[in-house]
Amino acid sequence: MLYLQQKVKGFSLLEVLLVLAIMGTIMVSLLSYTTQKSDEMRRDKSVMQVEQFLNAGLSYYANMGSWPTLLSQLQGGYLPNNTINNPWGQALSIGAANPGSQFFVCTTIIGKQAYPAATIIAGRLPIASAIDGTIACPTTSPVNPTACNKNSTTCTVVSSVNIPGQNLNNARSINFAGLYHNGACVPAPKCIGSMVATIFVVPVSVSGMNDNNTDVYPISSFSAYAIGTNTTTSSPPGATPLDCNGNTTINEPCPATTGNTSYWRVCLRIITQKGLVVGAQNPNWAQNASVILAFTRCMPSNESTIPQVSGSAFTVFYSN
Repeated sequence: MLYLQQKVKGFSLLEVLLVLAIMGTIMVSLLSYTTQKSDEMRRDKSVMQVEQFLNAGLSYYANMGSWPTLLSQLQGGYLPNNTINNPWGQALSIGAANPGSQFFVCTTIIGKQAYPAATIIAGRLPIASAIDGTIACPTTSPVNPTACNKNSTTCTVVSSVNIPGQNLNNARSINFAGLYHNGACVPAPKCIGSMVATIFVVPVSVSGMNDNNTDVYPISSFSAYAIGTNTTTSSPPGATPLDCNGNTTINEPCPATTGNTSYWRVCLRIITQKGLVVGAQNPNWAQNASVILAFTRCMPSNESTIPQVSGSAFTVFYSN
């Protein structure tokens, strides 16, 4: 009897090893690419976080005229209330140089890639360097700090900004300006932190003052003022400010409030040949024959104690 034997084909050991080597190379390449992208994303996020803190410090300086020295001064108004950690799980910190020429933001990088990561991050930030990770965030201008080296497993990136220019330094001067008639409502700005809302009013034009729509008297002088919830010079704004004569009976109600919206009422004080006219409540005259320019701003609570910005002895009306 004749038997036919079929030969079964298979892979040799050499072929199997070659396939495994190729697959291993592909896997290593994918792992290396994934690791590189992950490191790049962490560096990008860290750069954005430091820039966010630097911008918050600049905004604080523009409003308050000084650098923040505590992180709590930035939280809530300029930064979120929660603690912000970098991608390596380390909290960001701040510092201000004495006498206040620079503002520092620091973030610590840990791990085997601390040196290259810190060096790359520092290269993408303003006035930045990678220093020894045991050095705290500077509160004075650092003098020759110990640089981070390639064998370090902890490096700190320090980035700083200088006092902003004159335009930014005066950014807090005016929040809002508009033209109003006598008795109009001016919305108060919403201020952050310890800043207080203030208003300054200037009479722009006034036409002849009449008496019961019959007699017209020449105007000798006029000035503008603002009134809030009471008649004192520190009258705070409110949802229903007094009328121009200091009465609670509002001849011209303010718009419906939303949230924390509050108002001042702007008024004219006029002296005619007949005498003093306070408030000038004639509706037709008030709306058609007077123009008042109003400025509002958020004033640092300590502004009056700073000689460079306290200004003259003119009275402004502010909120408590």
